[in-house]
Amino acid sequence: MEMALRQGQPIPKAILDNEDLPPGLDFYMEAFATLCDSRASPESGIPYSEKLFYCEAEGIHGEDRDDFIYLITQLDIVYVGYYRERREQADKEAAKKPKGPLIPKRQQPRR
Repeated sequence: MEMALRQGQPIPKAILDNEDLPPGLDFYMEAFATLCDSRASPESGIPYSEKLFYCEAEGIHGEDRDDFIYLITQLDIVYVGYYRERREQADKEAAKKPKGPLIPKRQQPRR
């Protein structure tokens, strides 16, 4: 959600309507939004080390940690796939647009 706001993207309806989420899942959505900042690029996944660090900072251990890493990884896979689809669609639309004339270089004064 924070990333969408920073990039001027609309917040997905599913996040806005998170009353539909079962109790406790909002924790994972907030964690995912926080961890999204640790990406090297929008198309790269959240580093495993960042997920582990988050677990340590939040006191998540054992099976809870395994579940947390699994859920964040699944959210990440969907996010990266969505981002790539949007980028590919934008690239296709840009390729369809006619290219205008190139801006001529500024001519140097003659001496």
